[in-house]
Amino acid sequence: MELSTIDLFVTVFFLLCLVAVARFRDQIRTIDKESYNYISSGVAILSLMSLARVHNSLGVFDLIPFVSDPLFFKLLTWIGVMTGSIILVSGVSSWLPLSRAHRKYNRKRIRRLELLKRVEQLIRVETRLQTIMTACLDFMVQLCDLPGGVVYTVSGDDQHCRLLSRSGMRASLVEAPDNVEFDMSQLHSGNSCCPASKVIISGFSTKDMPDIALPLITDDEVRAVFLLWTGSLSGIDDETRMNLKIAVDIISGKISSDRHIAEAEAYNRRQLWQADLVKVINHRRELQDNFLSVAGCLIDTLPAQVVSLAIKSEGRAVRCLTVGENRSLLSAEKSCPREEKETHIDYVL
Repeated sequence: MELSTIDLFVTVFFLLCLVAVARFRDQIRTIDKESYNYISSGVAILSLMSLARVHNSLGVFDLIPFVSDPLFFKLLTWIGVMTGSIILVSGVSSWLPLSRAHRKYNRKRIRRLELLKRVEQLIRVETRLQTIMTACLDFMVQLCDLPGGVVYTVSGDDQHCRLLSRSGMRASLVEAPDNVEFDMSQLHSGNSCCPASKVIISGFSTKDMPDIALPLITDDEVRAVFLLWTGSLSGIDDETRMNLKIAVDIISGKISSDRHIAEAEAYNRRQLWQADLVKVINHRRELQDNFLSVAGCLIDTLPAQVVSLAIKSEGRAVRCLTVGENRSLLSAEKSCPREEKETHIDYVL
């Protein structure tokens, strides 16, 4: 009777645990889905084993082969209890402080890697540089858990800096100036995270000074500067710093790649135009006929409506040929108007 009472108490305990796990299913799955699966499975197995012991004490299994054998039943129940206990401990262990800290670190690491993934996806579909930098700033603030940040574009020979975008709560509270003066020598010293106070000459007050600066450098030119607030005295860890740097390097590589592609396309077009120009010139034809062909190539290449050829002798124009937009000869004068009176001339070759 004593054994039956203990078995009944244990059975009721595990059944109540199973009900509690089912009751708080959504809350547990929100924190750790895998932990819920282990805990529920372990409690369910232990509940079944305790129920089996109660039924065995009542003689329910007396007519069932093998199960009615006391030695076999004890072996079976102990295997079930050990399996359920191991699964239950495995699920509960994930709630220990060390395990929770490890999961938190893994989640943060995944969010940081998500920054690089999103930047790479963005540059594949977006060609506007300002849109890319604005979106990248939002990714940095959101995925690296930063209080805020701003991005400035640098343009012109005078290295004029202009506010492009801001993101985060801290950036909305700070009076970010439209123009900031940077120490370009410090920015050129390395394309990596550096203290913002070292590169900002004027623009921010001491209390509103950002914590880190990320220069976007392409072909030895500073194109933009990301200024970020970290929200802590210790700043950001090395892994986050490296991911931010890689994100900026991805954008820098995109700009350099687009520039090289554009230069290659322009060179190919120039080579094709020169080849076409050589083809249309025939030394057996008259000058006027050759000029009509050359003028057609120039009109196709340049945004020109009229092309004129002035033939000079002894420093004086003796003949002038003019071709219109329809590739026909408009005039073939023996003298040309004086150049200072021709205010509509755009190109002189």
